[in-house]
Amino acid sequence: MKKLFIVLLAFSIGPFALAQETVQKPKVPVGGRPNIPADLVVEFGFNVLNNRPEDMSTGFFGSRTLNIYYQYPISVFGANSGFTLDPGFGIGTDKLAFNDEMNLFNDPSKGPESSDFLELTDVFGDDISVDKNVFSLNYFEVPLDLTYHVNRNNYTKGFRVSVGGKVGFLYNAHSKIKYTDEDGLTRKIK
Repeated sequence: MKKLFIVLLAFSIGPFALAQETVQKPKVPVGGRPNIPADLVVEFGFNVLNNRPEDMSTGFFGSRTLNIYYQYPISVFGANSGFTLDPGFGIGTDKLAFNDEMNLFNDPSKGPESSDFLELTDVFGDDISVDKNVFSLNYFEVPLDLTYHVNRNNYTKGFRVSVGGKVGFLYNAHSKIKYTDEDGLTRKIK
């Protein structure tokens, strides 16, 4: 009990005993900071499949997307018109978290780049317990937006509205499946 009292006393007196007046130095602005005339765009969202078969259900929070783009604004209709054309490049990732014990597997009978939606028990065995069932897609993308800036004098400040599209190249697609087999061993397949 005495030790606890001494420790509490030391911690409560310590800040007052060490208090002293310090001289505040004036803050120096950061020099050499680059002014990159472009936008770094980060998009986050959730994926929902349209026109999907009834046996293909996905989880809302597990099915998400993350896109990161670098876009360079080009003035359109004059310097202070408020309109810019924003071409760019970046990466996009999409994940689909399947609720049921089904995933996409290669089907060479349909072609070299075809897949079939199969049950995991048909592929990995009957007595398994599925912990994770995700299908991931990674793209290299080129977005193009037409943007209207409300603040026509300074495009970096203020509200803006944009309409556009993007073209992408799929460079990686894979599934991640984590399950426990009948012997109690945890398996991860990618």
